[in-house]
Amino acid sequence: MVSGSPTCDGGQRPKKISRNWVQEYLTERRKFVSQDSTTKIIEIEFTSRAELLEKLSELAVAPPSGDRRSSRERKHRAETWAMSKLLSTLALNNEISYPCLITHQDCPDFVVEMKCAKIVIEVTEAVNRDYMHVQSMKRKRGASHPIEMSNFRYNGELHQNRKDVLAEGPTKAGAGWTRGQKEEEFVAGIRRSADTKKEKLRRALPGTGKFDKHVLVICNNLPQVIDDDAKESVLRGLLDRGWSIAPFDEIFVLSDRSVFRMKMDGSLARYETRDLRSGQGL
Repeated sequence: MVSGSPTCDGGQRPKKISRNWVQEYLTERRKFVSQDSTTKIIEIEFTSRAELLEKLSELAVAPPSGDRRSSRERKHRAETWAMSKLLSTLALNNEISYPCLITHQDCPDFVVEMKCAKIVIEVTEAVNRDYMHVQSMKRKRGASHPIEMSNFRYNGELHQNRKDVLAEGPTKAGAGWTRGQKEEEFVAGIRRSADTKKEKLRRALPGTGKFDKHVLVICNNLPQVIDDDAKESVLRGLLDRGWSIAPFDEIFVLSDRSVFRMKMDGSLARYETRDLRSGQGL
């Protein structure tokens, strides 16, 4: 890209991309997904909150759901959604300084530069693999029936025959939920996703000294349906029991209507979100 204003480290910052930046972004992302590449997808600069919200609204990102696409394409679709969700929420709460340069790449997923602070952001999904597999089987068979969510447990693993039964047609079979069990399943899924990424970061930390902050963003795609008040309560309970987010400095959990922010000091904040989609899907 054409070089522009200097960055904090003395390098050159790319100029703001063209008015057709959405098409450019999607073209580069598709090209990136189709190749086994570790190069940058694209860099986007925001000079104000209004510009950031306008651009993310144009992007019109829909939440990741199902696994109709390749794992690589799904990964980058989830990352695009997470970026839009997180940045728009933080911007609306005046948590972003400008100019703000976002680089979307393969590893780490995002690098954010704001006022001489360089932040690395990793994105992951909290999912139940059995649930995703059954949903995929349903789509292939053209089925649309609901599935009893209590069939999918954090410590359980469904036999293939059971998956076939669930994907074939409606069934009432399922253990059901005892009081508080859905909440326990939710927080166990979030913790497992975070712990996996925490271990990877510990191994990588010696080579990441150039970043000021390490952030993890978790897209909640678990089958347990609980409201955001319950999510806030169990996440706070997890922190109160002494679970640490280290070595991450912050962990964000993205929900439909809220974003939950966990910090190194054990605090939890909740932000209400806004749907910026303009009607166009990716």
